[in-house]
Amino acid sequence: MKQLHPLQLKMLKKLLFAPQMKYTELKPEEHIENNQFSFHLNALITMGYIKKIDPYYILTTQGKEYANRMDAGELQIQLQAKVGVLVCATRGQGDSQEYLIYTRKKHPFFGKQGFITWKAKIGEALADVAQRELLEEAHLLGTPQLVHIKHSFVYEKGSHKLLEDKFFYFFLVQNPQGTAQGSEEGPVERIARKEFSKKITSI
Repeated sequence: MKQLHPLQLKMLKKLLFAPQMKYTELKPEEHIENNQFSFHLNALITMGYIKKIDPYYILTTQGKEYANRMDAGELQIQLQAKVGVLVCATRGQGDSQEYLIYTRKKHPFFGKQGFITWKAKIGEALADVAQRELLEEAHLLGTPQLVHIKHSFVYEKGSHKLLEDKFFYFFLVQNPQGTAQGSEEGPVERIARKEFSKKITSI
């Protein structure tokens, strides 16, 4: 998410704690020149974060969503953890049970093998995401059941820099319908239960 100018963040912070403000109320500091203030205020209006309803300025829905991510003390927009789904599609039972996995053909985990995963978008029901991705990535139909939630951190090798902070919602789909086929995200294959620990390189 784009980090805004400090003056713009100050304006958003003021409106975050007020239903509406006039021009003079919104100006954060008296020593700031009107031209400079107007430039940044108009920029926020152009970006769709603030709307003018004479003689007041208010936060738009987009502005509220953006400002709500702000650390009000440090005036910085905080990165948010990602939310994704992981689809474990199985067939059979017991020792004959098989798992559907795919080999990822996209960075940052190119070449890794694991279950079908996808990031959730705002407003999407997670079970719907799991059902859709199973269809798009493997051409299979099934009913996802939420079985587990995992909070995962991914660090860069060597520097140990945090690359990803994500919550995964694990969905189980038993005996999905259709013939498994891969997509541009990567090929899929079914593996026996006893081979699972040898094949999986990413979950």
